[in-house]
Amino acid sequence: MSSAKFIENSGYSYYAESLLDEEKQQKIENSIDIYPELNIMNKPNNGELYVNANGQVAMAVVINNKCYKKAYIGQIEIVEVENCELGYMEPDETNPTISQKVINTSMNENEWYKEDIYIEVEVIDNETGPAGYKRCMATSVCDPDETIYSVENKILINTESASNYVCVIGIDNYGNESEKNCVTYKLDKTLPTITGLNKITVNLNEEINLNKDVIVSDSLSQIDGELSITPSIVDNSIIGTTTVTYKAEDMAGNEITGTREVEVLGDAPNVVFSSTGTFNENDWAKANFYVQANVIDNSTKGIKSIKWCSTTGDSCNPTTTVDSVNVLINIESATNKVCVEAIDNNNKTTTLCSKNYKLDKTLPTIDGIGDKTVQVNEEVDLSENVTYNDG
Repeated sequence: MSSAKFIENSGYSYYAESLLDEEKQQKIENSIDIYPELNIMNKPNNGELYVNANGQVAMAVVINNKCYKKAYIGQIEIVEVENCELGYMEPDETNPTISQKVINTSMNENEWYKEDIYIEVEVIDNETGPAGYKRCMATSVCDPDETIYSVENKILINTESASNYVCVIGIDNYGNESEKNCVTYKLDKTLPTITGLNKITVNLNEEINLNKDVIVSDSLSQIDGELSITPSIVDNSIIGTTTVTYKAEDMAGNEITGTREVEVLGDAPNVVFSSTGTFNENDWAKANFYVQANVIDNSTKGIKSIKWCSTTGDSCNPTTTVDSVNVLINIESATNKVCVEAIDNNNKTTTLCSKNYKLDKTLPTIDGIGDKTVQVNEEVDLSENVTYNDG
């Protein structure tokens, strides 16, 4: 192997010398066998050595019954002696062509990908054949390094960016290079975001803003089109809860879906008072009676609590918790009131006091009534000294 490397280095030296010798350079341009012209000690048993116009060495030499073979592109390898020939050393003045294509996924109409990209590189050369390609990957146009990859070697792009540049140069077995081919790949694998989908609670017939607090964003490819809201309108005249679906898509086709609840609440409870009393045309009762309160639920979710109090003043603070209101009125007053607090399961509260209920159970009083004696034909004043009172 050391001898083979020495022979290879001699070919490089010959090329360097040829740059100063037009005759030798012409021989190199024509890929003529120059092995006899090399000053090599410990010459091999037999073989060929060529140097192309790019200064690259190809050889197939037999040393101690082993064949050491090297193409213009590649390293020295040991092969069987019967295969110790190059076979493609005619001049190749045609540069290869190169292209690249994605093999595992498709670019969308916005020229974005949304999953890792695998790129296949194709080098075409109809003379000495493709040897491989050089490549570089950056965020802008770049120059491939000297590493030569097999066309079987796929390129993986898994970095999210709007500017994944891949530049490749094809190489044939003669060492000719293609023009540089650069392609930009836009990759966005991250879903957009929707925030602010908190529950919306409104009263009957109150306006509903389905966009309230909603923020849609995408930091890379940006949002494509409008936010989709289904249903687009919630009927605010119907008590109940509706689930609304929000959907957004970015330019790469990544789609995010979220939901929120919209609840339309009924009105607060109604409180209707009634009594068992018998009242005269002056709205007075003269016997104890009961005042009831009928609590009507408007929420469809039921009543959470009912409290009451009674007073002869303007109002009072309900504190007594009951299942139903049935209050005995036995205090004589012109301003008996019952106040009720009703809370439904939406935590809507109604506090209401009844009208004044009048109760007077005490007989009025008459004073100054007694026998009275008068003369015949004497005027009689029946109300003299008579007084009457009711507290």
